[in-house]
Amino acid sequence: MSKFSMIAGALAACVSLQVHALSFSLKTVPLSHPANGDLVLLSTNNSATDHVAVSGHAADGRWLSIIDLENFSARTVAIPEKAQFFSAMKLADYTEAQLVFHTTEGVSRYDMEKNTLSPLVKTASIYALADSKRLRHSDMVVDVDNNDLSDLLIADFTTYHLWLQRKDGSFSHFPLTVDVVAETYEEVPRYTPRKPYLVDTNLDGKTDIVFTRDNQLLAFEQNGAGGFPEQANIYQLNMTISSDSEASLRPGDGRNYDGLLINRLFDVTDLDGDGVADIIIRRERFADALEQNYDYLIHYGRTSEDGLYFEKKPDTRINTHGIQFESVFADIDGDGRKDFYTPNVHFGLGLMVRALISGNAGIEVQFYRMKQDRSFNEKPDHIHKTTASISISGGRVDLPLFQLAGHVDNTYKDLWVGEKQQRLIVNRSDENNLFDHERLQFNVTLPRDGSKVQVMDVNNDGQDDLVLPFDAQEKKELRNQVHFLIAK
Repeated sequence: MSKFSMIAGALAACVSLQVHALSFSLKTVPLSHPANGDLVLLSTNNSATDHVAVSGHAADGRWLSIIDLENFSARTVAIPEKAQFFSAMKLADYTEAQLVFHTTEGVSRYDMEKNTLSPLVKTASIYALADSKRLRHSDMVVDVDNNDLSDLLIADFTTYHLWLQRKDGSFSHFPLTVDVVAETYEEVPRYTPRKPYLVDTNLDGKTDIVFTRDNQLLAFEQNGAGGFPEQANIYQLNMTISSDSEASLRPGDGRNYDGLLINRLFDVTDLDGDGVADIIIRRERFADALEQNYDYLIHYGRTSEDGLYFEKKPDTRINTHGIQFESVFADIDGDGRKDFYTPNVHFGLGLMVRALISGNAGIEVQFYRMKQDRSFNEKPDHIHKTTASISISGGRVDLPLFQLAGHVDNTYKDLWVGEKQQRLIVNRSDENNLFDHERLQFNVTLPRDGSKVQVMDVNNDGQDDLVLPFDAQEKKELRNQVHFLIAK
């Protein structure tokens, strides 16, 4: 090898090192309460300071704190007595997202400067009474009319209340007639709102609000004036979907689980990036009441003169093994198509007993990439094996940390995983190697429950960071804190 080749190789190695270099700085914020609730970023569109709202709870109360991301200090917010949820909204005349509370009477904005509440809308909802021990984040905030201002979509027993925010900050009300799913078991009622999907069903370029009931799509289609009808257009789905009654698995129904199949609508979203909504059905195959396997049947949306339609048979499928939780469709490789990943466990009576005795349960995180022809491989493209901790005395299951994160300049996501609450492992990707291109290790103290960890861009530099919440069951020196692991 010539000297020139050696020098060129050394320079290339240095360049590669700079490209792949990654380090972290740690910011620790103590709280006056456990950080065991929800985390919500109150972001801004300019250089103003962002904030993070974090809730917590215990047997004797509930709390909410606001963390300033400029000086990493926290202050406690007095939670309104009738508040049930909190969220962030983009409101007219404010550059930063505003903290809002959903109370039993409506939705109000919290003024961080004056420590006061101002009503936004007064609305009925399914949440007629507040839970005095919990304050959770709500998915009530949407943007239906794409005007860069937040709207509200709030469930009642027989109606979803849509509140559209206009450019002047006022709200227009549209009642959408759709019922909740009602169940009773041992005289205890349970009411579950139907999940709304924001898709364009009639292909007019406007966002519609869609719900599912049995084998139907209930579509509230936005009109030319930006309004919505009270009654939905009903579309029959020409595919196999279990009815609401069949999909409800309740003890005491006398059902035989041996060989039982449940086809549950999982999501309505654009998977392949063509601007047309697709339907995902999760097929749950039971061997008995404990042992199950899940498959995902995908029907790609098609266009016609009558609007959106789907073929009866699925266009492709993802065959997985075991019971899934927190399954996600997201673009991992930056090609504009959504890939799939899910943690899963193989669960049976024997495995349950062994897990309780050992205090550990094995988990596989399976990753599937959507190919150019919109299909998925028969087997996962990558498998990450990890372990969950089970505490009988504490009555809890602690999941390990695993998150996808990346940089605005890199189309490929990396896999960040926790190891024994002591290390963060960054598995980097490139065009040919999903999470196998490079492995970096950092000594970092991690929370006991990795499922609470969130990825967000804390300092607006385009690089994903980690927010690590610690609750009251951690080691004494870690309790009631939030750590910000900021990537460089």
